Amino acid sequence: MSATRVAFETIIAAVREFRPRWHEFLSDWRAEEIPWYLAMGELAHYVVEAYQRGNTGQFTDLFSAVESVLQNPDREIKNLVWVGLFENMQNVASHRAFGSPVFRNWLGPQSLIV
Repeated sequence: MSATRVAFETIIAAVREFRPRWHEFLSDWRAEEIPWYLAMGELAHYVVEAYQRGNTGQFTDLFSAVESVLQNPDREIKNLVWVGLFENMQNVASHRAFGSPVFRNWLGPQSLIV
């Protein structure tokens, strides 16, 4: 299994409710290499939507897993998280009344480097 897939699987293991969406995403890309930045974009949409629904109980575990993945020295994995997840969350949340600052409380020190 690629390091990228391990990183992604580590993160989504913390959000069981994302699993059906992840499996649907995988089925759409079955015959092709998984576009990891798009996969992180799906997760970003899910996170923003979960916040909007008031479903934040899983955020502590989610962002703890993200923080754990960011301990990896691999620059590509860090970029995947920072660009694929965080920038997408900012973009999606910017179209909501609450904006992206609401997620800051869950971010750890590695996540705040960006």
